[in-house]
Amino acid sequence: MELIDIIKKADVSLIEGDSKLGKLTFALYAYAQNEKIEKITIISSIPKKLMIKRLSAIKNLNDPNINRLIDNSELLCLKEDWIDIKSAYGFDFIYEDIDRIIQETNCDAVILHRPGLMFVEGEYDLARIFLEKFIEIAVTKHGKQVFITSNVKHFITSFLENYTDISLLMQKDNNKRKINVKHSLYPVTHTSYFFIYNKQLMLIPATQNSQESINNCNDTNRNNNKIKRKILVITEDKRFKLLNKYIFGEYFEIEFASNLNELINKLEHNPDVVIYKDIDTNPHFNICSLVKQTSPNSEVIFIANKDYIRAEDKIDATQSRCYEVFDKNFNLEEYILTIEKLTNNFFYSTKIKLLPPQKFAPSYENFCKSISILFNERIYFSIVKTNKFNKEIIKRLRNHDIIYIDEKSNMLSLCLIDVTKEMFKKRLEKKLQLSEYKLTEVIEWDGKC
Repeated sequence: MELIDIIKKADVSLIEGDSKLGKLTFALYAYAQNEKIEKITIISSIPKKLMIKRLSAIKNLNDPNINRLIDNSELLCLKEDWIDIKSAYGFDFIYEDIDRIIQETNCDAVILHRPGLMFVEGEYDLARIFLEKFIEIAVTKHGKQVFITSNVKHFITSFLENYTDISLLMQKDNNKRKINVKHSLYPVTHTSYFFIYNKQLMLIPATQNSQESINNCNDTNRNNNKIKRKILVITEDKRFKLLNKYIFGEYFEIEFASNLNELINKLEHNPDVVIYKDIDTNPHFNICSLVKQTSPNSEVIFIANKDYIRAEDKIDATQSRCYEVFDKNFNLEEYILTIEKLTNNFFYSTKIKLLPPQKFAPSYENFCKSISILFNERIYFSIVKTNKFNKEIIKRLRNHDIIYIDEKSNMLSLCLIDVTKEMFKKRLEKKLQLSEYKLTEVIEWDGKC
């Protein structure tokens, strides 16, 4: 997906960068490309006089769509004596103002401009609580899209990404403004763009020949004609078949064999990778030799029916010309990466790298939406639900996991990335100290939250 298409779908978008790079301009530009957004509310921590001046400068770019949005916008700024007000009254009155103005203006989207200026060093927890409450009001309660702009050096950026669907970084690059995708819940066609003004504002993919791209806005750098590599999976395990089909089915030609006769026949197709899942508790690696004799260019991955792999097992596997051997409770990330290296197709690692860091879903609907996106992109996950938990559990979660806590029912919903049932029960159940829970693996998920 192109960047603007992702922002159209995202509940919460973030752009970071140094001061006066054009973060607000880009937020307005992005929302101006969305035909469903007619009216916006801008909430800024910058004084109103200065904000009016900045918006006037943006209007001088003469982009009709942006000017339409600005003309239809409602501007809410902090008062000049904000520090004294904050000290005396806290944030309750601001929450009420935000709630009221979003409701009264009936806007389609909200831009939260430079919220970091509302806080000083040491107010980390206060800033985090404010952001959570703001998203709860704007996204969960009123169903509005939110675009946040932030100074990259401010401490608030250390947790802002946790609440966003897409996170961007704007930088200067040879007198041009370059936007890099840091994290995205959605797949991205390009990870870098130039945001330029050439008689009009344009967003151009930063390809190897970016000047040609600027001259031809329709130029894309896609290669859809690659021949798919072939994977052959030898197993009688239905669940293991589903796992491999889910992960690799879209990117490779994948076949399955259940016995020796099927294996011999399908080796004639010269698969690039052969994955053999053993049923014997004592591994016999002669299957690796057989594959190499029949299809010399095929590489073999052996899944042993053992809890751990001994050094002598690895020696036997190597002597039988096996590329890699895993135990039955293998780490899914290592398994996928091994196949990526063999095929020189890093389709999965690229998607995982761009996922947002530990994401806090602002609502259960957003949690379910995030899961559906992961499912459509064939990212592996397991869903865990429990009302028997301590909030300290969040500190034990890993990067990219998605979290939703229903404060009313005290129900915790987790989407654990790259986690199988076996991995959860063997490694994470004790770590997360969960005694009562419901666990659903993606290959058994029915599409309903």
